[in-house]
Amino acid sequence: MARYQLGERIGSGGMAEVFRGIKIGVEGFARDVAVKRVLPHLTDSRVGAMFVREARIVSQLSHANICSVLDFDRDEKGQLFLAMELVEGKDLDAILEAGNIPPAVAGFIITEVLRGLGHAHARRIIHRDVSPRNVLVSWDGAVKVSDFGIAVLRDAAVSTTIRGKPGYMSPEQAEGMRVDTRSDLFSVGIILWELLTWTPLFPGSSHEAIAQLLHRRIPRPRDVQVSAPPELEAIAMRLLARNREARYATTQEVIDDLTRSSVMSTDGRGELTRWLARRFHSAVDTKAVTAPRIVRPRRIAADAPIAPRRSRRMFALVVAAACLFGSAAALVVDRVKEAPVPKPTSVPLPIRSSASSTTQGLATTSSTSPPAVDASEHAMPTNIAAPTSGVAPGTSVAEPAGARGTQRAVETPAKIHAAPRSTADPPSIERAVPQDLEAESDPAKPRGVPPL
Repeated sequence: MARYQLGERIGSGGMAEVFRGIKIGVEGFARDVAVKRVLPHLTDSRVGAMFVREARIVSQLSHANICSVLDFDRDEKGQLFLAMELVEGKDLDAILEAGNIPPAVAGFIITEVLRGLGHAHARRIIHRDVSPRNVLVSWDGAVKVSDFGIAVLRDAAVSTTIRGKPGYMSPEQAEGMRVDTRSDLFSVGIILWELLTWTPLFPGSSHEAIAQLLHRRIPRPRDVQVSAPPELEAIAMRLLARNREARYATTQEVIDDLTRSSVMSTDGRGELTRWLARRFHSAVDTKAVTAPRIVRPRRIAADAPIAPRRSRRMFALVVAAACLFGSAAALVVDRVKEAPVPKPTSVPLPIRSSASSTTQGLATTSSTSPPAVDASEHAMPTNIAAPTSGVAPGTSVAEPAGARGTQRAVETPAKIHAAPRSTADPPSIERAVPQDLEAESDPAKPRGVPPL
């Protein structure tokens, strides 16, 4: 095993254990792999023969929906090992535990599983262990079937020993009968049923699961989850027919029915990727590394469709700066309101006396009354032009000719003292914004912002 460097053990199965490894090549070449090795205490010829058979079977398979085997060899101690593709993501078992799976996502996953199995079936290989734990889903939406440890060739599919997971066997497999490719389709039907209902179809111990498989009526998905689409329900129930003659004959027939369904999305892989990002949002800055039957956390790549922590931190800084600016603006408004306003002084304005009684009850800004004006000698014309800014409230003034149109005649009450325009400068504002606002809004030196 000189070409491989083994890291930590990331999983263990019935016959073998799996390590994280690095394949070393020349000129600095390196590649992450999963190294599957026979358990040290299982060195007899029977286990070794099964391991060799698995290696020979998977060496015939090369498909995008099948977990690839890269190498098969012995280490320095003579132990057999397989170097396998390392898939970064989740296995389907973990996805089922998350629940709330959209029907379009469920249909896409099943379609991809069927494509991988169809490739194996075309080469007369029956998986016999199709289960959620052996379906790997990467963060970028790739779906791969793994673990062909108990796979057999179709012509030699007779065994007196029941092998496989009881909760995902076909009836003929549970009874030790001859199996064919339709046995794998029954297992796919169980997975589809569980994706639509988010619950196990045959729960319990091994004996309880087999008893339910052989004798219990299989409920329809909508009996458990009313939101299950009827089209996908019909496909699942046909796959779950106990009589194999009533099932689909090939994986392609199932794929055809799935693609014709109105539930399916034209961007199934994109739907799956976005759902994984939303559902596993707590895995920000982590990435699950999934080898066959393995899930281990790692860092998420920069292009993963999950919001990075830096964006949230910058958003918090912007919010804090906005709050500080708002406080400064409120301070400016308060100071303007509190600034003293100078009182204007009044000067007499010659006006025409229309009625002396009109001055009764009118307030003036001067404490002393002006001398009496003779109305006959100082009569003003009916139309006058005067600046409106110095006229007391309540007085109408005619506009100058040519300014905005025809002048309007107005009546002005006698002895009203108009206040002239104030020439005093408005109060000055020394500091409108706190001096430290720029420092507070600097993302490089955040103050008062809690750590994310």
